[in-house]
Amino acid sequence: MLNRKLWDAAAKLYPAVTLTERARFLPLLELDKGEISSTAAIEVARATREKAQSIAERLIAELPSPHPGEWRSDLGYIVLRGAQAEKLLPEVSSVRDVFPSAVGSDATCRDIVALTPDAAVPLYARLRLVAVAAVQALLTVTFEGPCRLMLSPRPFVAIRSHAELLREVRACVEALVAERSFSRADPVQLLADVASGRTSVFTAHHYHDALPSSSKQKLAQLKLSEAISLRMPGDGWLISRERALPEILSPASLGRVVGQLGSDDAWMRWLFHAASSVPSGDFDPMVALFDECASPLWSLRTLTERFAGLAAKGSLTDVAPAAVDLGGPHREMLLRALFLPAWSGRAVREGEVLGWMTVVESLSARGHAFLNSPETRRALAGASISGPQAQIVAGLGFGLSSILPVVFEGGS
Repeated sequence: MLNRKLWDAAAKLYPAVTLTERARFLPLLELDKGEISSTAAIEVARATREKAQSIAERLIAELPSPHPGEWRSDLGYIVLRGAQAEKLLPEVSSVRDVFPSAVGSDATCRDIVALTPDAAVPLYARLRLVAVAAVQALLTVTFEGPCRLMLSPRPFVAIRSHAELLREVRACVEALVAERSFSRADPVQLLADVASGRTSVFTAHHYHDALPSSSKQKLAQLKLSEAISLRMPGDGWLISRERALPEILSPASLGRVVGQLGSDDAWMRWLFHAASSVPSGDFDPMVALFDECASPLWSLRTLTERFAGLAAKGSLTDVAPAAVDLGGPHREMLLRALFLPAWSGRAVREGEVLGWMTVVESLSARGHAFLNSPETRRALAGASISGPQAQIVAGLGFGLSSILPVVFEGGS
């Protein structure tokens, strides 16, 4: 495996440095830059004070040739680009590999915090922040075990199930819709008793920028010491869009949408839509109320059901990863599917929720296109499916099977 080769190279060239698990090869979000990357050179650079770029080049020289792909060093990151399936499949992890066991009763629960701005920030931006933090809690309780969630100004609550999460999200969202407060508690005080090294904190750039210097310095210290993982999702487009389209993003309009969410399932649909990886302002909160592919959860559920009926014949458990051609038209879909468990791990452990959302949305859109193609439908309608088509089906099935417990609580 490439990770073993990387560890051996680092031990050979820098025997005084021990790489952490964070230096493992992880999937890249921007697939035009490569498939997987490692921060090993950056970790070594921190310990040796050498240039990360030079270290990366030395480590790359020790790694096996990925022909026809290539190794690259991108600002110290070691990147593999253009690799074929046989080089990447050994780096694919299942959900069991990524989450080998649930958090035990003697372990510290993960803490997830949304430092929600006050009413000076548009409501839509505040709700999106809540949704992103809640999706991390959803993935955590699904794959790892109970966690603690704080959606400020509400206190910490224990989350042990999807139902408990949705109750807290509903209470927070309804309170924010009605809120008119222009003050918040000191965020540093709110983080006084969080689990060091197991805490994700989400907040907004403009809220963070307005904090007192002492608070910003303390947050920076907590992040630098890795006591917390601090995430500030980009939402500048939300602010400008809110000014341009008040009829869609106004508090009154948002309140009407929230007021129509009458069940846990409706709140789940809203949660995925509010946390989606929308790259522009083309976002209508009303979409969460309708059955259409612009609704991420509906799209995922429909794809899973279609795939189970057409390809998996009703079973989507313990599907093995497979892919024969990562250079064809289904390359992005397969890469997203194969590395989806790893993205789930990054979302839980690093707060990389928007990356996870980007991956599942891309997988869903491309999966629907794959099942809709005449070639696929002819193959699935035949007596048996084999060859490259069967490998593509297995790859997509592996990805979908890895998120069944998220899409359908209990995996059903």
